[in-house]
Amino acid sequence: MHNDLVSIIMPMHNSASYVGEAITSVLKQTYPHWELLVIEDASKDNSCDIVRTYQEQDSRIHLLINDHHTGRPSSPRNMGVKHAKGRYIAFLDSDDVWFPEKLQQQIPLFEDEKVAIVYSNYEKMDEAGHRANRVVKAPPCATYNQLLSGNVIGNLTGIYDRQKVGKVEFLHVHHVVALYPEAGVHSEKHQYDQCCLPHRGWFYIGQQAKGASLAVECLSRYRRTESFAILLPFYQLCL
Repeated sequence: MHNDLVSIIMPMHNSASYVGEAITSVLKQTYPHWELLVIEDASKDNSCDIVRTYQEQDSRIHLLINDHHTGRPSSPRNMGVKHAKGRYIAFLDSDDVWFPEKLQQQIPLFEDEKVAIVYSNYEKMDEAGHRANRVVKAPPCATYNQLLSGNVIGNLTGIYDRQKVGKVEFLHVHHVVALYPEAGVHSEKHQYDQCCLPHRGWFYIGQQAKGASLAVECLSRYRRTESFAILLPFYQLCL
């Protein structure tokens, strides 16, 4: 288990300012058995050129092109899941970073036969990469009911074992109301469903999983960009 491959899914759209830092954080992982699938999603900057530079340095990095840009991260994430070869599937957006011990600390927790999802606490940083001195703490375990009622798994922290739950794709949803009918969400806000799609994915993984486990330490850093700040009121509908 400790040498099984981890497939890391990284959607990328106009991320030239950040993607190098995100990739570097993967290269620094003390767990060496990974592949990084960067899914280019109609960027207008030189993001692809930056990724190709890293590809020349490490054959574990792969660049995939999504020709059908929808404006939703579900599409590139699903392309990555489709091409993933690893037993474990993890997600890292192109503007976030992992700490070096992230995978090394999480993978052993899958030895418990009941654990199909592993996640952790994470730290927030501002758009410039400055630490915000705020750690988002996740509960020690995530039950199906918890995933039904709110987002307790930070997408950049989660890993799932596809030998236990299979490959799970993110759904394309056009209205927030379609995301959480069980939780009583009735908003008709358009265009903001992309914020909720990671939770939707973990919710469906949780339906298949027997259990989820928390790696207690803070193992990732999430970048809060200006565009996310604009969407935050609608994102909170999903919490």
